[in-house]
Amino acid sequence: IHSAAVSDFTFRKDTSVKLNSNNELGFIEYLSKTITSTPKIIQKIKEWRKKTYLVGFKFTVGKKYDELIKIAKDFSLKNNCDLMVANDKEIMERMGDHIAYFIDPTKDHVISFVGKDEIARGLIDHFRILFSKKEN
Repeated sequence: IHSAAVSDFTFRKDTSVKLNSNNELGFIEYLSKTITSTPKIIQKIKEWRKKTYLVGFKFTVGKKYDELIKIAKDFSLKNNCDLMVANDKEIMERMGDHIAYFIDPTKDHVISFVGKDEIARGLIDHFRILFSKKEN
């Protein structure tokens, strides 16, 4: 299970700079100048371990349901995920609870879970079914 935003960003180190702890704006400016993107780890996982069953997460803000599902499916296919767990901040705010959509990129149906406990149980049940099929 590849957690969301494992390491999207890091900071270049500049040891020649001494930051003044009383200068909040200077500190923020320094951070904004030194932030840099890191390589996407999720893109490498199946290269490193071909047999891995990869669960990815996609979090968006302000996307409609259909947009979210398309973005998650595209992300899943691009990164070789076997299952995507997708959610959107504004959808969750409208629902008044945590909601997640489980997307198998090889199928057209989407399963939704509401509440953190239900989402966790959904993942456990998904793996229970997956492993029981492998044992048979």
